[in-house]
Amino acid sequence: MKEFFKLFKENKKIALLPHENIDGDALCSCFALAELAKAAGSSADIIVEDEIPSNLLFLGGEYINMSDSTPCDYDCAIAVDCGDMGRLGTRRPIFESAKVTGVIDHHVTNKGFGDVTVIRSEAAATCEIIFDVFATNGVKLSERAATCILGGILTDTGGFRYSNTTPKTLDAAAHILALGIDMSYLCHELLETVTKGRVRLQNAAMDRAKFLHDGKTAITYISEEMLEKYGATEDDTANLSTMLRNIVGVKTSVSIRRHGDAFKVSMRTDGTKSAAAICAKFGGGGHDRAAGFTSYEKDIEKLESLILEEIGDYERDN
Repeated sequence: MKEFFKLFKENKKIALLPHENIDGDALCSCFALAELAKAAGSSADIIVEDEIPSNLLFLGGEYINMSDSTPCDYDCAIAVDCGDMGRLGTRRPIFESAKVTGVIDHHVTNKGFGDVTVIRSEAAATCEIIFDVFATNGVKLSERAATCILGGILTDTGGFRYSNTTPKTLDAAAHILALGIDMSYLCHELLETVTKGRVRLQNAAMDRAKFLHDGKTAITYISEEMLEKYGATEDDTANLSTMLRNIVGVKTSVSIRRHGDAFKVSMRTDGTKSAAAICAKFGGGGHDRAAGFTSYEKDIEKLESLILEEIGDYERDN
């Protein structure tokens, strides 16, 4: 933790690079690290290539730059909540051109790809690790940093409902609550607020879901035409795999969405299968219960068949 903090003390211009298809833990982690940089006397830019999801807009736009207008001249670049370098997308040159690089993450499939690497797969969220960075180095949490750390923990634990929640997770949250941060407000903004487009898209995706393997596997597909029809965005496809997984009898759920020339695949399991291991077969990764990958397979039916075959193979081999 101390070696990681040195990155902020010894480098004045820092790029923070969350994973593509940014989510709550990734963005909140970056905001908290930007506050850490400020405390260390440095400056940080959060460089993204996606539109910020609607439920995260309340966090504000401070520190944020779009990748297409960002030069590659940083003293330090840090991959945040990013399981591998491929998930940096178009921002990879920013990472590779920096004088020194860092990685902070909690994905079990992360093999480490920075000069200074902090990976704790037992942590519920990358924000939980960042809480320890502040504490270990004696850096006082600003209100902004505390809010964002709690926000990231809330999103990656589903409001402390998921099995990744540990006593350490709750200890971190309790410490932040003692500072006066309004958790009910964060829960509303991060976990409860939805758009009309999302509700309409979710209904359509549920209607077209298929249940296989005696109802133990559920899979659905979201086309670009569906997004347009229901006035939805990429952000509105979030949590579809979780909704499918919550159906009685389902042990593995998959949502596939069209994204330009590629398919984005999200997988959830009940823990009897490793989503990370299955997705790794397609070049992806993540956690045992939640993982994903990107596929350039041309035909959706072929892709569905390959995924279902891999799920079946994992079942037989384990």
